Amino acid sequence: MSLHRLTGLVASVAASIWLAAGCGRPAKPADSAPGAATKPGAFPREQLIEDTRELAAIIEDTHPDPYSGGGGRIGFHRRLHQALNAIPDDGMTKDEFYRLLRPFVAGVGDAHTNFLHGFKVDHDRPGGVPLRLKVVEESLVVVGVERPNQALLGSRLVSVEGVALAELVERQRRLRGIDNQYHALYELATRSLPYRAYLQDLIPEWKDTARVRVELQRPDSSTAVVELQQPGSQPDEVRPRSRVVLPPVSGEAGFETAFLRPPDGGEEVAYVRFTHMGGYRETLEQRDPILTKVTRPPSATAELRELVVEMKQRGTRALLLDVRGNPGGNSLISEILVYYLYGREQLLKMAGVGTGEHGAFRYSRLYFADRPNQSLAVINEGRAVPLVEGDYDFAWSYVDGTPIARRSGPAGEPPMVKFLRRSPTFRTEYDAGTYSGHYKPGKVIVLCDAGTLSAGFSVVVEFWRLGATTVGTPPAQAPNSYGAAVIGRLRHTGIEVMVPTISAAHFPDDPSKAKVLPVDHLLTYERFASYGFDPNAEYLYALTLL
Repeated sequence: MSLHRLTGLVASVAASIWLAAGCGRPAKPADSAPGAATKPGAFPREQLIEDTRELAAIIEDTHPDPYSGGGGRIGFHRRLHQALNAIPDDGMTKDEFYRLLRPFVAGVGDAHTNFLHGFKVDHDRPGGVPLRLKVVEESLVVVGVERPNQALLGSRLVSVEGVALAELVERQRRLRGIDNQYHALYELATRSLPYRAYLQDLIPEWKDTARVRVELQRPDSSTAVVELQQPGSQPDEVRPRSRVVLPPVSGEAGFETAFLRPPDGGEEVAYVRFTHMGGYRETLEQRDPILTKVTRPPSATAELRELVVEMKQRGTRALLLDVRGNPGGNSLISEILVYYLYGREQLLKMAGVGTGEHGAFRYSRLYFADRPNQSLAVINEGRAVPLVEGDYDFAWSYVDGTPIARRSGPAGEPPMVKFLRRSPTFRTEYDAGTYSGHYKPGKVIVLCDAGTLSAGFSVVVEFWRLGATTVGTPPAQAPNSYGAAVIGRLRHTGIEVMVPTISAAHFPDDPSKAKVLPVDHLLTYERFASYGFDPNAEYLYALTLL
């Protein structure tokens, strides 16, 4: 039978069924049919169906590419319908609904597509695996434990409740958007293993929540199978002590600068610690310039300028940038430091101005709701092809040195320059160029770990591009991924979802670095052990490279 004839037969059968059913009003969708009475404390099935569809719409309308990481568009909608059809007639509680939706959102396949909040947890009584774990290579190492079990310090996790670490990693990928294997391990160490509700979701076969059975490989390579009891509130935890005292970061700015003398009395080094990148003045100015004039948080422009000036005066030969555990924020502070060390031209070259494709924004309804000071009218000024809501902006992308986004008027400033000048505090310095490339030490080293994410990762990749040395563990952030997330809220349950608005490709032409940026000097388990599992092992390792 020919394809045309088969198609005609299917259409004829379909038409007959439609006529038999009547030509009036379409039938009510099955998912809105009335069901059983809603159980106490639950949301009705109809509301949960509406929220599930709303969640899918938020992701599809906002995410630059919600399909490629999870089996394409069909795969996305297959997972959607699996969730829709799993909603029971008597409704679900908020936690039950959140548990149902986790695999659907995780299937998008990136770290920036996730729920803003999850299960409620008790930080004083976590109730999961009572071990503090650190990602080292592709293992989880015990770096904190109750005093009675301190002999377990330095051991590597083999299994939990009989489930091997490799299987735990695979299960984690099905419960949260994951960028790479280091991200999966980091999520296990910081969320899924320590907290009871997450552990129950990860290991549903875990029934006796008063205790948890773990298998560990000790530093001497022997195996220990231990049944750990749940500790009380604020247990007496033992952690390895550090040989060094690094300056704490005070206040909300998220960074601190210092000059440090190594513990062995070697040559002084300059040190910058970034714990997060969301509280310094310049990033707040970009979002709320009026309020920032009143609050006046610490300025990265001023403090980093003071740092490089003093480095030049002292003749400092090494600078250490510490972004371990940095969850992100705004990368502008990294670009400010690049400007002072390498100069304005190198900054723009590093950022890809005039070359290649480095990112595409998607302008959705949520994008503009999150940025009320931006609008399509302003974005479209001087464009030959105006953008519409839901469109993609390729103004950051170039072909043969020319932006893809053609302009009808003067070329104007590249988007990267507009981004840098959006902060009035940094704009003054950037335009004057007074301290552009003021001083660069002979050695720049970046300390990172699996907890280095988003804008924190920008410090790693930007300085690596400029010749810096990286030390530690590969970050959880994939170099070719997404960012600039916005928040959507579901109408009935109030569940909030985080969705990225930019596709950021640091290495668009190098697939070997698409998921993981290798570090130059990996903190191996053997080296970590040689430092006595020191919490600042990356810093100690860096000092040996000077």
